[in-house]
Amino acid sequence: MSVLDRVRIETAVQRYDLALDLYGVAGPARRGLRRELRTNLREAAGDGGVRPALAAIGSPEQLARESAEAVSNPTRPAWSQGLAWALVAVFL
Repeated sequence: MSVLDRVRIETAVQRYDLALDLYGVAGPARRGLRRELRTNLREAAGDGGVRPALAAIGSPEQLARESAEAVSNPTRPAWSQGLAWALVAVFL
């Protein structure tokens, strides 16, 4: 696997992780989900290439939304959302 392919996979995993955080998934669950996605993408890339593997998962954000529905904890504070709103307020 080339360096560019690894960067593509890691970029998708990081987008997925950020979206999971925004949907309120806790750190330990996010680590497990990131590891699972990274492993699945590497295996799929070995079978048919990175581009088809990434196309098969669709949008990392949509995948994160679906994963978050299964594992999210509604009582967890959404620090990322709070920080984003605080930054918007400061800039305004």
